[in-house]
Amino acid sequence: MQEVDGTAAMFKGKVSDSQVNGKLSDFFPSESVSYRGTYKTLQVGACKFEQIALSSSVPDGSIIMFSRVSGRCQ
Repeated sequence: MQEVDGTAAMFKGKVSDSQVNGKLSDFFPSESVSYRGTYKTLQVGACKFEQIALSSSVPDGSIIMFSRVSGRCQ
């Protein structure tokens, strides 16, 4: 995923089917906040779009999104 201030590199988790589970290391002091979300891909010819949307276990309504476009896209 494209890094914004290194946040994507701090995510430690796993993808199972299209579901994502994990934590952001060194983001919260206790690292007690876990994240759940979805992983989506779209392939059109040689162009591939990937997106991860994460919501935290803290019910504040916030969402973190990461996306990447790769291949020959115009």
